[in-house]
Amino acid sequence: MARGKILYEHNCFSCHGDKGQGDGPLAHQQDHPPANLQKMAREVKDFKFFMSISQWQGDMPGWKESYNDIDREDLVAYIKTFR
Repeated sequence: MARGKILYEHNCFSCHGDKGQGDGPLAHQQDHPPANLQKMAREVKDFKFFMSISQWQGDMPGWKESYNDIDREDLVAYIKTFR
């Protein structure tokens, strides 16, 4: 989870914010509002699978190409702490 936090802070924080609510410092600059990852982690039954097949949409680079399996596992574990 510590590694997931580092990845999140480096790659996700600026748009998704401190707790993944889509309210990061650059969120207002996006053409599409960043997803509320806290809500998604709570509502999507298999969040890990969902994130592993996520494709590029709008301003958000999808996880499939950007992160390997270990990265995704660590990021999902960290994001789930937001619930």
